[in-house]
Amino acid sequence: MLRLYKPKHLLCCMSGSTLACAAFGADTYPSKPVTILVPYPAGGLSDVLARIVAKPLGDRLGQPVVVENSGGAAGAIGVQKVLASPADGYCVLQGSPSSLVRQSGNQVQER
Repeated sequence: MLRLYKPKHLLCCMSGSTLACAAFGADTYPSKPVTILVPYPAGGLSDVLARIVAKPLGDRLGQPVVVENSGGAAGAIGVQKVLASPADGYCVLQGSPSSLVRQSGNQVQER
């Protein structure tokens, strides 16, 4: 005897197998060290705050958190490094919103 399954049962089985495959192939974040990029020279307030946050953040994430200073051009060099890095969450900017606004304004003018 031919047994017909209801569409909702098939849909449920297909979505369950899709989710299982996605979970199997997914990487856990973070799987490598995270970098906090400070677009100002070492020793300033932004650098000190990033270093205060780095240790507890690394403990919480289970991966080392590296503070990298890239000063120069009023923070533009560091912001450009972050904008050029892959958008995977492993390079984070610790700067001011004015740095981002200034950089986005420069990019619009270049076009």
